[in-house]
Amino acid sequence: MAFLTLVRKDGEFMSVKRIVVVMVFVAALAGCSKPKVVPNGAISVNGEWILKNELASVEAAMQNDPQNSPSALFGSDGSMLKKMIAQQVVGQKLLLAEAHSRGIKPDTTMVAKNLESIEKRFPDKATFERELTAAGQSRETLKKQIMEGVMLDSLMKSILISKDSIPEAEVKSYYDENKAKFVSPPKFRLSLIMISVPAKATESAKSLARKKADDAYAQCKAGKNFADIAKKFSDGPGADAGGDIGWFENGSMNPIFDKPASGLKTGDISEVVQAEPGFIILKRTEEKAADPASYEKVRMQITMSLQMKKRAELVSAHVNEIYAKSKVVYADTSYKPTTEMLAKLKAK
Repeated sequence: MAFLTLVRKDGEFMSVKRIVVVMVFVAALAGCSKPKVVPNGAISVNGEWILKNELASVEAAMQNDPQNSPSALFGSDGSMLKKMIAQQVVGQKLLLAEAHSRGIKPDTTMVAKNLESIEKRFPDKATFERELTAAGQSRETLKKQIMEGVMLDSLMKSILISKDSIPEAEVKSYYDENKAKFVSPPKFRLSLIMISVPAKATESAKSLARKKADDAYAQCKAGKNFADIAKKFSDGPGADAGGDIGWFENGSMNPIFDKPASGLKTGDISEVVQAEPGFIILKRTEEKAADPASYEKVRMQITMSLQMKKRAELVSAHVNEIYAKSKVVYADTSYKPTTEMLAKLKAK
């Protein structure tokens, strides 16, 4: 588990590691004199060594986490990923040292609760232990990581306490300057008649299905009620509801449906379209224009976003202050950040 600064996504805290990493990069570019290197040592943080295999384990874990994977920043550039992961671990070490210096102790009840929650994700204890081993972990190392995460959580609370308030005027100003971000796109509602054709259907069966679809289409064009025809002929989604399949945005549907639907106006009926599932007929039944969200509707969303930004700035400033007092040495310079990397992070 590579915690850097952990902030929960439930409204209390969320991850601000990217900004912290930017600040770590700024200080790291200066470099320091080298201490005596230990076997497999990659980076020394105030005399405590980060080993290469530790960094490799963190990289493997992060690459398997689509939400936190650094590939979102650097794509397939392996050297950049390696450097960024190293900085996350450096940041973690610095913040853990800060937590220890403040006398912060892990909440043992919270640690036990989190460990139990993880274990319950597995069908039994044996499976849990086996998966830990496969990941190069043990129950004790996992517990240690959870303890560190709880300590970092407590540290963040102490740094950010009483600093979450965002003035109403600032929230309103952000809304007024960014109204385009809070507009729902136009939508349309569709009904469907589908005559399914099995993948291994004979030519005779396909012909019969086509004839049935043509018959349904002819009745629609003759002015008969589309919903009644859908109930009678269709074997696709929404058939029992008269063919209604709900609301869509342009480009949001499967191309099979999107192309014939995009050219329709309200009340229009498409021709019979041959598609992978069979033959389909679409009707656009309603439309909704672009809908700007009111300030009251998005006020809380904006407030939380501005709070997260403020927290990130406070944490990054704090980490920069810690780094200035620390000695971080790269025994393996392949982990050392570059100005190019810093530029990419700032651009995100």
